[in-house]
Amino acid sequence: IAVRYVLKNGTPEIVEGTTGTLCVFETNACERYDHFIGKDIIGAGFSSMDHIIHKYNRIDARIIRPEVIPEHFATRLARFTKKYRGSRFPSSSKPFLSVWLGVDLFPKSDPDKENMFCSELVAQYVLECFCENLFEEYSGDLSRVLGQKLPVNANMYTPAHFDINISEAGKILAEQRTIFTKPADLLYIILTPLILICFVIMCLSARFTLK
Repeated sequence: IAVRYVLKNGTPEIVEGTTGTLCVFETNACERYDHFIGKDIIGAGFSSMDHIIHKYNRIDARIIRPEVIPEHFATRLARFTKKYRGSRFPSSSKPFLSVWLGVDLFPKSDPDKENMFCSELVAQYVLECFCENLFEEYSGDLSRVLGQKLPVNANMYTPAHFDINISEAGKILAEQRTIFTKPADLLYIILTPLILICFVIMCLSARFTLK
């Protein structure tokens, strides 16, 4: 979730528009420095763009339709990030199983603020910052505003659900822009197939040894 902030009397404050320092509110499994609280944090928090860019070969951004941005949006966003800061990836296998099967096996009436996938966090952001009290057709069903082919509940969303080829008919997200690309690391390109080959050989060797 892209967020811009400015320093006011030394304190970061979320702002709207294109001014201010750009950062990303995201979930991390390892520690990184959170500029808002001024210390290292694990889980959902504010990451600098420098931290983000070094993690990926390509970054695509979905643009929010200007006409759906509510009044006092910065206040809504600040409230949302404060509510979910520190939320970590689920430690239980149940959420993974539900998303993998595409079936909500363990429905919950309220979001688990302590355990959320990054894609669930984004879906919850759409729900709380845009849907509630804004769209009459929402009625608790995210697919009504994000796209008919998408899940109803936030806890069933994956990164692929935000791709424009799947959610292009939504009422909130508009065009998709590629904002950063870099060539893949040659070391990973070489090592990945070698690791897979070694894994297959090990499996085959174990099979023949057992026989």
